Amino acid sequence: MTGDNDGLPMRLTLYTGALSAAWVWSGPVTWGKAADLLLSRHDLSGPVPEPRADGRKPEDAAKLRCPCWSAVGWAEGATRRKAADVASVYALALDYDNGVGPIEAMDRWAGYERLVYTSWSHSIAKPKCRIVMPLAEPIPGAIWSGVYREVIAAEGGQIDRQVIDPSRIWFGFAIGHGGPHYARRRGGALLNLVDLALAVDERQQAEAAEAAAQREARASAARRARAEAERLSAGGEDAAGRLRRRLFAVDADLRLDVGLSAGGKVIDGPDGRMVRRARCPACARPSVWYGVEKGRARCDHVQSCGYGQPDGVRLIEYADAVGFYGGGR
Repeated sequence: MTGDNDGLPMRLTLYTGALSAAWVWSGPVTWGKAADLLLSRHDLSGPVPEPRADGRKPEDAAKLRCPCWSAVGWAEGATRRKAADVASVYALALDYDNGVGPIEAMDRWAGYERLVYTSWSHSIAKPKCRIVMPLAEPIPGAIWSGVYREVIAAEGGQIDRQVIDPSRIWFGFAIGHGGPHYARRRGGALLNLVDLALAVDERQQAEAAEAAAQREARASAARRARAEAERLSAGGEDAAGRLRRRLFAVDADLRLDVGLSAGGKVIDGPDGRMVRRARCPACARPSVWYGVEKGRARCDHVQSCGYGQPDGVRLIEYADAVGFYGGGR
């Protein structure tokens, strides 16, 4: 199918499979060429994997080999998939996995340029599909997650929420389990998310300014606590213990240092910084996590090793358990 928007310039990145962090090709294309590629059918079905004993979704080896794509442009010098290196996003892709079929998905976005194809395990009983719409103007990668959240909220939460990462890759149109499978394209106006992106950017800047003010307030409280430490230096063990508890309550840098000293990694989550994969004092695995600004330490294996059950461990207690006695920066 050809359409009025075939000449729209955009960028596309192609991968050999879902486990690949490096792409096989990335560059400029037109929407017409991109649409032809996305609607290309891949026959890669294999045996249905056996259910897992723990109830989690079994890994499907055939599906993991399915070619994948993303409609993004990368920062100069980028060679591997990484959210921080996404310069711009050129298309909106939405997964419908909760009973919305391809025809209904197309109707929801009637009037816009769009294409739809069924998912790997789509069936009449359990319809699953993906819809893709090119954007009138690309959206900066730095604010894409916020824009995507707004789209999900407007859709009533029926879209898979685990896809806000701008570097997310998508399976191509593949014939897997289930069926019958379906892929179609329809013409229309280009979807314009610029106004939404501007509103998201303004809100994110305000939130960042507020977070910076809160960090400075906590840092100020920590400085006052350290100044008191000098005054209480001759106060004995009880005074030192009280001071240490106060520092853990107000000094986010100190709470962060605990996890880093135990081998943890820092990530930015929806509720602020988090430490993950720190050493567990109970099972010795790199599986403890906690929020830096708030929260208690828990092990991912709490059901087996018991560390953090039921309500988590206070950070000062976790620090003692892993032998951290630093006083912060």
